[in-house]
Amino acid sequence: MKIRKIFSTAVFASLLMPAILNSGAATASENKCLPEPGAYIITLESTSGFVARGVISFDEEDTLAVTSSNEGGSTNFAPFTSQLGTWKCVGNQITARTIDFTLPLNGQNKQIGRIDYKATVTGKNMIQGTLEGRFFPLNGNPQASDPAPAFTNTFRGELIKPRL
Repeated sequence: MKIRKIFSTAVFASLLMPAILNSGAATASENKCLPEPGAYIITLESTSGFVARGVISFDEEDTLAVTSSNEGGSTNFAPFTSQLGTWKCVGNQITARTIDFTLPLNGQNKQIGRIDYKATVTGKNMIQGTLEGRFFPLNGNPQASDPAPAFTNTFRGELIKPRL
């Protein structure tokens, strides 16, 4: 009787183990709309034309980092830091949100910048989409509200491939 109980427990455990081991794989594969997570070189444009170049890096753990050629600022806006945030995929649609900080000059107010991205995977290693930038007081919560965007840009990008 004891051997039968041990045997049935072992059979049950062996049948259950693949389900337990694969449960994490299902979660990890949710962001598989990108053929390859990695860094994409992007071109940003506004309605008046070219804005900047940048790199957006999608991590397999649902985080992303963005850097832009405009981080040094201009006469129209203060310098700002690189962006860090999170992303997810549904089908071939990517949504992402990043946070950065302005580095104001000459007594300007320090602010938090929030950039909301919406992109589509358009090819094996290509993405395109829009981004909207919003600003919040440094002591504010950039996720508590959705004021009108301070700017909107379109972008397109291509996976940066290693030279083999």
